[in-house]
Amino acid sequence: MRVIRLLLHSADATYDDASKVYHFNLDDRLDWPIRLRIMKCHYANHTDGIHPLVVYLRSDTLSNLIKTKHTLRCKDQNHEEYENILCTLQESHQIGRYSLDINSDRRQFVLEHNRFIRSIDFMFSDNDALLSKSATAAQVVASGSADDILAIGDELVAFIDFGTGRVQDQSFTNVSTAGDTVYYIRNRGSNTELMFSNSYGNGGQLANFGGNGAISVTRQGSWESYLDSWPMDQADMDSQYCIHTLIMLTDLNFTYIIDTGFIKLLVWNQQLAYVDANDQKQGVMQFSPMVPYLLTVRRHEVDQANHNLEWRLENLTDNSVTTAQSGSGLSTWPNANGFSWRIGHASTHFSHLQSAFIVHNTLNATWQAESQAYLRNYHDGTTSPAEENTQTTTTDSRWFVELELQLRN
Repeated sequence: MRVIRLLLHSADATYDDASKVYHFNLDDRLDWPIRLRIMKCHYANHTDGIHPLVVYLRSDTLSNLIKTKHTLRCKDQNHEEYENILCTLQESHQIGRYSLDINSDRRQFVLEHNRFIRSIDFMFSDNDALLSKSATAAQVVASGSADDILAIGDELVAFIDFGTGRVQDQSFTNVSTAGDTVYYIRNRGSNTELMFSNSYGNGGQLANFGGNGAISVTRQGSWESYLDSWPMDQADMDSQYCIHTLIMLTDLNFTYIIDTGFIKLLVWNQQLAYVDANDQKQGVMQFSPMVPYLLTVRRHEVDQANHNLEWRLENLTDNSVTTAQSGSGLSTWPNANGFSWRIGHASTHFSHLQSAFIVHNTLNATWQAESQAYLRNYHDGTTSPAEENTQTTTTDSRWFVELELQLRN
């Protein structure tokens, strides 16, 4: 008798969209199967879908090998019908993430030993409704008004719009004209503790961002930057969140864009870049000076130990979009007592125009669409959009199953 482990991952499977079934075709058949046990099973639902209470793992090929009827799904009628459900997965550390509780599910399935295994199929279901690999979210119609951004509510962490009364000089006098010296930039919305103040030099200055009335902040000398001296509390930030910002480079010198601790965005080696967990600068995307961009960076939790940054760079002159994925910044909070955010950074040149930006918790597709629409409207100088912006988002489910299979020979 021999025991083998089968590691099955969604990335290695062939998926049939019509039947919603994942297939594995083996190079050689596995003869004389005796017992089967599911050691691990993890399932991550597509992030924009409606998440089930529990998820069933199903398999026709494996269920057909099991000697006895192994699972009953109780219903008002026909509850004795055959079911191909191998186990149930419960929601774990995060909404939409499901795992097998191996401590409570220790079943071993006795198999028909005169059979063989040449293929394996898997399905995941919400009760009897099979779950698809991808879900096209309902179309998000975004008007991009300030009211829509404020309606995000408690999950709206930052909303810097350079509005009247929120941009001030050293004497706390409101400023609004290109060339004015800027010492203080205040947040709009309920997070009134977020206020950036000049942390070096004689203050930055306002600059036009495009020709439609949008403004930004940039350097006045060489080394200006802004610091929110009130640390952002850990409780105010989720492990997954989005940053949306309008930026324009004046040259390709080293410059920090925004530093929120978890995400440090900068320009390094003439690329849009980030700082990784080892404090190393990692380039991700090329972009050009004197072009206005709308940048979105999503911090996406793959699991408790791993995170990705998902990048979207929209050129506002021709509406072209470039996307990329990278590793993440820090995987844990950089300071237990909170972290002070920065616009720009000490010892950099602030070689860009930093215009409006929005930070919100979680990866809500509607909030992303509204934030991007607002920033486009801001760049275009429209207080209300000429037309609604419709976006469709698609994300894939991911899963992993580890099987222990006993064979007679």
